Amino acid sequence: MDGLRRGGIIGGIRYAVGKVIGGRLYVHRDYAERELGEIYLSAAAAFRGAHPGWDYRTVSYHPKSGRVCFQEVPGFDREDEPTVGRMVNLGPDGLVERYEAQIYHHKWMWVDDLYPGFDVPRSVERSRWCRGLGLKNPSGHRRIFEEQLRGLGART
Repeated sequence: MDGLRRGGIIGGIRYAVGKVIGGRLYVHRDYAERELGEIYLSAAAAFRGAHPGWDYRTVSYHPKSGRVCFQEVPGFDREDEPTVGRMVNLGPDGLVERYEAQIYHHKWMWVDDLYPGFDVPRSVERSRWCRGLGLKNPSGHRRIFEEQLRGLGART
């Protein structure tokens, strides 16, 4: 779709589902094992041991550093551009927790067409709408993103 597509290639490895950006794969937790296999399973076991009961929605993987990041995104299924909450990076040097008040765009890329949590075709249309406005590089900060939309004459 107009330069946007689900999955991608990092370091010669092809991922079918997820959003590839900045040398990282971002994927919904329901697809993490399928896309990352043992990398995810090992990291998830260590993560759950350190953070029992913590509800992460999305996972990112950075092959260059070997880090797997677990992200709280409570509105993933409800919001067009969901807000990221706490994030925990697990890498060779251990767990690092941080908070990142960013938003995620094009969430349909993080799942497959059969994902039951939200209307995937509607999410694709949201991406087309943003791109149709001329917004090719939306900000990851909600306030700036909404200013970008208003600047293009869109209602937020």
